Amino acid sequence: MEKIRGNQDHVECPRCGQFEDTPHIARCRGNGTDVVLEVAVQKVELKMGESFTAPAIISTLGTCIRQWRKHSKGQTTDQETWLPRYRRHNEWGTQAAVVAQDKIGWYNLLLGRMSHKWPDTQQKYLESLGKRTTQRRWTIAIISKLWDITWDMWQHCNHIKHNTLHPQKQLVMDSIAICIDDLYKQGSARLLPRDKPLFQKSLETLKMGTYIEQE
Repeated sequence: MEKIRGNQDHVECPRCGQFEDTPHIARCRGNGTDVVLEVAVQKVELKMGESFTAPAIISTLGTCIRQWRKHSKGQTTDQETWLPRYRRHNEWGTQAAVVAQDKIGWYNLLLGRMSHKWPDTQQKYLESLGKRTTQRRWTIAIISKLWDITWDMWQHCNHIKHNTLHPQKQLVMDSIAICIDDLYKQGSARLLPRDKPLFQKSLETLKMGTYIEQE
């Protein structure tokens, strides 16, 4: 979108340098992304625990999201990566929920597209505890927290883009340095009087300046 809007002339991810589309934000395997996603998943697991979620659901969802992340390899295709069959838990119908989510896609889960079998599984667990809480409120809370995973990854991407000397920014700075060299060779004789003071700084000083992105 930044390229379409004319704010930049490339579509490279600032974290890894690969083609960046919306799914790539969550799939990116650049420096620091594994830690960001792991912390975000742990937040989801904590929220599920606070919401009286079936332990089997907490373990299953956390494991499957991490497994999807491990096998995604930063790909940008819309097709889901093949995942090995999940066999660890089948309490309250968790394996059926995994199969249903496999068909929908685990990236879609991060977008809030949760299989209806997850709430059904949670409802069975709540009924076993004798709780009157419905699965609707639980579903809303968990989907909201799942959205935070991609949000945290997006925030991390923005931080790298604007506050870190990533490869794309280094390329721009190198290009600017070459332009400055050429201008110094040409001298200031042909410049307007208001621009000539720019040459009062040494070439080395100008090259040490901070790169500022255009808004």
